[in-house]
Amino acid sequence: MNKYINKNISGVMIVALLTLFISCSKSWLEPKPLSFFSPENTLINEAGFKAALASCANSFRQEYYEDGAPIITENIFSEMAVEGTTDKFGPAVNMNLLITPDANLNSADFNRIGWYWERNWLQVRLANTILTRLGDVEFAASAKNIIKGKAFFYRAMAYYRLLHQFGDIPTSFKELSEPKLDFETVQREVILQRIKKELDTAAIDVPWIQDKGDVNKASILHLLTKVNLALGNFDEAIAASSAIISNGTYKLMVNRFGTDASNLSRNVIWDLHRPANKSIAVDCFNPMPLNFCFPKNIDAGFETGPQVEITHAEYFSSRRLATGGGTMLDTLPPNRAIQYASGNPSATQAIVATPA
Repeated sequence: MNKYINKNISGVMIVALLTLFISCSKSWLEPKPLSFFSPENTLINEAGFKAALASCANSFRQEYYEDGAPIITENIFSEMAVEGTTDKFGPAVNMNLLITPDANLNSADFNRIGWYWERNWLQVRLANTILTRLGDVEFAASAKNIIKGKAFFYRAMAYYRLLHQFGDIPTSFKELSEPKLDFETVQREVILQRIKKELDTAAIDVPWIQDKGDVNKASILHLLTKVNLALGNFDEAIAASSAIISNGTYKLMVNRFGTDASNLSRNVIWDLHRPANKSIAVDCFNPMPLNFCFPKNIDAGFETGPQVEITHAEYFSSRRLATGGGTMLDTLPPNRAIQYASGNPSATQAIVATPA
């Protein structure tokens, strides 16, 4: 009987030792990405890099979507608007009480300051990964340059927002393959000079005409204009914006169009910002925004969401009511409400695209 027990114990010990030996093999710890996206199995050809750019675009567009869209925070922390919510605690009305280091800074019920910090660094990381790995893959040089230019745009946009929201910040311009704990703050002007140089390159390589919603030369020049203004390079800002207007693809729009074209109390600025007019064909041209963020068919509830939650600062002293039609009603004369909804009625010009 003892003989059989000893044999069984010996067998169990052998199995345990084999299991321990196998489980300690380093090969078991090596990730094998076979059915999910990773840089190793995605960034291997042109299509893979375009997929990575699509992730950048998705991150960029999220600023305008969902309840408590981050763009609302961007507006209320500027001179553009004030928080219009009055029926709950949390939104950034009393900023000295609600905007503190230990406050909730990333919630639709409070504000989205933290969203900008986290999401823009994600944007930087995505662009860095694309730019770092682009040189390791072989495909057409012209296609590579376009992808590089678009990645420059997304990274520059992220840094532009971070610099204007948080001032001097840490930087990273390459993919990080291991944890880094020794970041140092870099002066705002230094980073602006770097992204200006990259946008200058991108403006050469990226074509004027791209798929709707994708980065094109005009969107790069538009951001380059803003960067030049931030640096005080006013002549270069004029040159970049003039290149858009005089290219032949774009022009200053002065004619009324769309659903309210016959309404004389509105203007071309109103027409350009009507949800029903987005991306529609017009008799003499097809409007094509510099960088189109919204699909043509948007749920009506979303279209007016930001207007429900924020109020133009100029009319803070009057009571507001947001209507389902996307206009604002208050106690001011009707023409003042029109100014809020459509901008100054005397303003009649805006940049749109025409087909080449």
